[in-house]
Amino acid sequence: MNRFRIRHFFKALTYLISDRIFLSKLNYKIKANTLLIVKLDAIGDYLLFRNFLEDIRKSKKFANYHITLCGNIIWEELAETFDKSFVDEFMWIDKKKLTNEKSYRKSMLQKIKQKGFETAFQPTFSREILTGDSIINASGAKFKFGSEGDDANEISILKNIADGFYSQLLNKNSSVVFEFEKNKIIIEEFIEEEIVRTEPQIIIDKKEPSKLAYAILFPGAGEVQKQWPFERFSAIADMLKNEFNFEIKICGAQSDSELANKIISTCKSAVPINLCGKTNLINLINEISNADFLFTNDSSALHIAACLNIKTVCVLNGRHYGRFAPYPENIVQNLAFVFSDEMDELINENVNSAVLKTKYQAISPIDSISIDKVELTIKTMFE
Repeated sequence: MNRFRIRHFFKALTYLISDRIFLSKLNYKIKANTLLIVKLDAIGDYLLFRNFLEDIRKSKKFANYHITLCGNIIWEELAETFDKSFVDEFMWIDKKKLTNEKSYRKSMLQKIKQKGFETAFQPTFSREILTGDSIINASGAKFKFGSEGDDANEISILKNIADGFYSQLLNKNSSVVFEFEKNKIIIEEFIEEEIVRTEPQIIIDKKEPSKLAYAILFPGAGEVQKQWPFERFSAIADMLKNEFNFEIKICGAQSDSELANKIISTCKSAVPINLCGKTNLINLINEISNADFLFTNDSSALHIAACLNIKTVCVLNGRHYGRFAPYPENIVQNLAFVFSDEMDELINENVNSAVLKTKYQAISPIDSISIDKVELTIKTMFE
C-alpha cells in the first residue's frame, strides 16, 4: 500500500474502534415500518439514483413505511425540490466533517442510531467504510441491506470488514456496467419488484423563451485530472460564437470562477458571461434546461443535461469507462463523448477490456484530446 492508503487504513481502524465504544453506550428502540436510505455520493451519482426513490415509495414492500433519506448535503436543494414527494424525512451529512471532525461524527452517528430504524439500505456500489458503511453500522437497524459492490473506493481489507455490517449484500448488479442500470437492478432486488423505468429524468416546467440562443461551458470537475485545459475551452467558446452565434455562459462553483476568468481573457471573439458561484444547484438546472447546448468535462453538469435531454458534448479522460459515461444510446441519445485517440482505439478493439483497464485510472491524460477533435464532434451534433 502507498502512504495515503496506509494512513487511511489506520485512520479507519481508529474511527471504527471509537465508533463501536461510543455507540455501544447509546440506548435506542427500533420503530416498526421505518426505512433509512443512505446515499452520500456526489451530485452525478445521485442524479443516476434519485428517480428510483419513487419506485421504493410505491413498492408493496415499503409503501407504508416512514422513509428517511440520509444524503450528501451538496445536493440538499436538488432532493428537497424534486424528491420530497417520495421521502418523509431528510437527514443531511457533510462528508468531509464526518471523516475529519470527531465531534461532528459522534453527533451524526448518535442521531442516526437513536432514530431506531427497522431497515437500513445503502444502494452505493463502490462503498466507503468511513461514510455510508459507518452510517449503516451505526443505525443498529434490524435489517441492513447494501450492494456487494467492489473495492474501487476502498481498501479490500476494509471493505471485507464493512461487509460484516450488513444483514444481506445484494449482488445481482455486479456484472452491469452503467450506473443507472446498476441502480435499477439493485433497487429491484431490494424491493422485490420489477421496475419499468428506462432513463434518468428531471421533470421541470416548460422551457422558457430565450431572446438569444446560448451555450453553456462547464470547465470545472471534481478532480484536476478530469479538467480539459482552459485555453481549449476558450477555443471552443470562440467556435460556438463564430459557427452558431451562441451567447456563451460559463457555469460552475465559486471555486471555478478564476478558471472562468482565464477562459474569458483568452477568448478571441466570444465574450462569455461568468456565472460561476452565482447560481445554486436549482438555478444551474434551470440554466441548463434552457440552453441550446452544453460543453462540459465529466461533471455533474453532464448528468443534469442527460436528465433534461439537452444537446451535450463531454470531453473526458475515460477513467471508469462505461460506468458513468458514456451513456448507453438506448438510455439517452442527445449526448456525445470525446476521448483520446488511444482510448478510442482501446474501445474499438475491446469494450470489455476498456472497462477493466480504466477501473482505477485513465490510460491517457485529458490534455491529449485535441481541439480539432472536439470541434468536429460539436459540428457533427448540429448537422
